[in-house]
Amino acid sequence: MTVTGYPSRTLLISPDGKTQRTLFKKPSVNFSPAWSVGGRKIVFVSTRDGNQEIYVMNADGSNETRLTTHTGADTTPAFTYDGSQIEFIRETNGSSEIFVMNADGSDQHALGDFAGYSPAWSSDGTKLAYSAFAGGTGFDIWVADADGSNAVDVSNLAGYESSPRWSGDGVTVAFTSEIGIRSAPADGSAGPVQFAFGGINPPLPIFAPDGTAIAYGIGDVIWLLKDDGTGKKLVKESASVSSAVPVAWPSSFVQIDPVSTTEINYGDSVPMTLRLFFGDTTDNDVVSLYREADGPDVLIRQGAVDAEGKVAFIVDPSRTTSYIAKWEGDSTHPASTSAIPVLIQVHAEALVFLSHAYGRNGKFRLYHAGRPVPITGTVRPKHTHTYITFLVEKLDGKHRWRYVTSGNFGLKDKGVVTVGFYTQAVEKYRVRTSFRGDKDHLKDVSPWAYFRTTG
Repeated sequence: MTVTGYPSRTLLISPDGKTQRTLFKKPSVNFSPAWSVGGRKIVFVSTRDGNQEIYVMNADGSNETRLTTHTGADTTPAFTYDGSQIEFIRETNGSSEIFVMNADGSDQHALGDFAGYSPAWSSDGTKLAYSAFAGGTGFDIWVADADGSNAVDVSNLAGYESSPRWSGDGVTVAFTSEIGIRSAPADGSAGPVQFAFGGINPPLPIFAPDGTAIAYGIGDVIWLLKDDGTGKKLVKESASVSSAVPVAWPSSFVQIDPVSTTEINYGDSVPMTLRLFFGDTTDNDVVSLYREADGPDVLIRQGAVDAEGKVAFIVDPSRTTSYIAKWEGDSTHPASTSAIPVLIQVHAEALVFLSHAYGRNGKFRLYHAGRPVPITGTVRPKHTHTYITFLVEKLDGKHRWRYVTSGNFGLKDKGVVTVGFYTQAVEKYRVRTSFRGDKDHLKDVSPWAYFRTTG
């Protein structure tokens, strides 16, 4: 993670407390660093030209480039979720607005009707958390849609709350308050929860990229704890730093897109993108896709990521399957497993067939009233020793379909069952089958099959 301290300097430090290197050559004029997604770029604030302006550089400190030239202060920059833009606070004549610009500094403009501080995007880019004045309660944490609409006060506390940070799954927002670090559901469905640790005004909580830990600083140390506030761990930063503040955590982890549960029909394929996020460079660019199993996970696909840290696969699950991504790490980065498994739920395919009746000469003939009509039901993929339901309806004189009969029948060893439907009159009928689902497949209903009877 990136850590600032006093005397003023910014360090790169690993979660085990080992200092890697000093980030800025001139720490007194460069501050507020933030990583890009993938860890290849760092955006920061510098006063080297007499005013607080925003700069960007490579993760190794090379190629520093100035992005803003505003007469007022431009502060607290952060990359958006996809790395294509940078959000920041622009101060003009004593007022502050949330601005956004392209990653190269072009197209700088105010972001909707936001008037606040400390903006932070959700991981999917659909929500923005920020600190803004809330009347008599002081400054609260708000969450709004990307265009500024549907803003919800998620903290609703007296005093001053700031520095919102999102969990990896976009469900929770952690923030600082006047009595410690708190967290709250991003949809405002419940009040904030106080984490069970001491400290007055602990600075800037930082979620780990996989959402499993939070870092914060008090005194001369950095603390780590689990995302539920338990498992507090001390990380020694440096004896020469008297005030340590974690300000960014480089993304060094692997993730799968899509991240949410997906439903497909049996036989469909699902495109998956594995994304490898790592700081600066890596000597291992191979990631693996696994299927979770009762025993060891099963390797499904494996491949090297491209220059953007991505590799695409196609999977063809025949049953409901949970997938995870793994990266074995390299000489400078630990191994990583995707934090949230991706569940693909597969709908079975219920089918119904009308067994044709044939005369002695082999020619097809209509079904006759008063005689059985053979109807066959099955499910794809093959299921045996389970049940499907037949539903029969007929068309009445007002051209409305009316219930006739239904029943559950067991699928035999071959995965099919044939039943005889006895008609009583010359009518038009329709029939369909349905499968209630099981642990491997979701339910499904077949299309209607139509038939007539004759006298």
